[in-house]
Amino acid sequence: MDGAEVLAERRLVMERDGVAGRQEIALQIGHPQWSKGGDDAVCAIAITGLAEDLPPVRGRDFFDVLVKAARTLRTYCKPPPQGIRFFYLGESIDDDSLYDPEPLDPDTFAAYEKEREAAHRKNWELLVERKILMQRDGSDDRHEVVLQIGRPYWISEGEEAACPIVLKGDGEDEIVHRHGRDPFEALSNAVRDINERFAGPQCGRFYFWPDGAPYGGDFPDIPRPLSKPDPREVSGNWQVLAERTLLMERDGDPKRRRITIKIGHPYWFEEDKEAHCPMEIVGLLSNMPAMRGSDFYMALIFALHFFNQTFMGPNSVDRFFWPDGTPYDGEPLDREPRPAT
Repeated sequence: MDGAEVLAERRLVMERDGVAGRQEIALQIGHPQWSKGGDDAVCAIAITGLAEDLPPVRGRDFFDVLVKAARTLRTYCKPPPQGIRFFYLGESIDDDSLYDPEPLDPDTFAAYEKEREAAHRKNWELLVERKILMQRDGSDDRHEVVLQIGRPYWISEGEEAACPIVLKGDGEDEIVHRHGRDPFEALSNAVRDINERFAGPQCGRFYFWPDGAPYGGDFPDIPRPLSKPDPREVSGNWQVLAERTLLMERDGDPKRRRITIKIGHPYWFEEDKEAHCPMEIVGLLSNMPAMRGSDFYMALIFALHFFNQTFMGPNSVDRFFWPDGTPYDGEPLDREPRPAT
C-alpha cells in the first residue's frame, strides 16, 4: 500500500520458524473510499512484509468498513499464522513482549485500562476516603463501597503530576488517575472528576449516603477550569472521516432521539509518541476529548470502539436502533468479521 493511501498503521516485529533474526512489519488500514458504482464502501488493508495482498473489506459506509478492517487485522494476528510470532516495536515495551491485538472486548478492555492507569503508581498513598452505598438497577439490596482519593504525586518532576481516584467494594475495584501540571492541579482535577461523575445518573447503578439520602457528590455545579482546548479537538475544526446515525431510547422515556457518531482523521499530538483521533456523538456527547494512542492505528481503534464500550454494556439504561427502527446490537471490534450486506 502506498504511503499516501495509508490512514493508520501499527508497526511490529515478526519472528518466523526457520528464519534467522526478526523482521519489521506494519498493520495498515487504508483510507475508505466509495466503490465505482457507489453502492458500498471499500477499505484496503495490508500487512507489509507478510500479507500485502489481503482483499479489501467492504461495507455499507465508511464507519462500517473501518470497523471491519480493524476486525480483520485483529483476527489475523490473534492467533498469528502457524510458525509466526509478532512482537511490539518500541522502547516503551519489552522486546520479548508478544503482540496482543488491542484488547477490545469489554472485560479485557476494562482490565487493560485499569492496568494502564495503575502502571505509574501501584503503591499510592491514601489521602481521604468516604463510605457510600451502591444499589444496582433491578436490585433492592444496597452495598457499602468506598470512594478514595490518593495523595497527588509527580510523574515527571516539574512536568506532570497525577492523583489517584479509587472506588472499591461489592466486587468493584476501579482506579483512575487525573493529571495536572503540578500536584495541586492534579488534586483539583480529581475532586472535579468525582463531583461531575456523581452529579449525573450512573449507568445501572444508584448511590446513597449511609443514611439513605441520594448521593450526588458535594458540588454538582462546580465550574470547569478555563483551560483552552486543543483547537484540533474542537467540533467543527476537524474533517469527518466516518459517521453513523442511530436512534436512542432511554428507560422511562419511550421517545427516541437521533444521535450521530462522528470520527475524524488521526493526527500527531506529539510526533511519534502520542496520536489523537477527534470524535463526537451529536445529540449525546459534545466537546469530547480526542481518543489517544501511541500511533494513528491505536487512536483510531479506540475511537471506533468508544461508543460500544461506553454505552452498550450489559447495565446500560439506553437502547439503540438503526434509523429504520431495527435494533442496533453494536459493532464490538472483537467480533468475527461479517460479510458485507
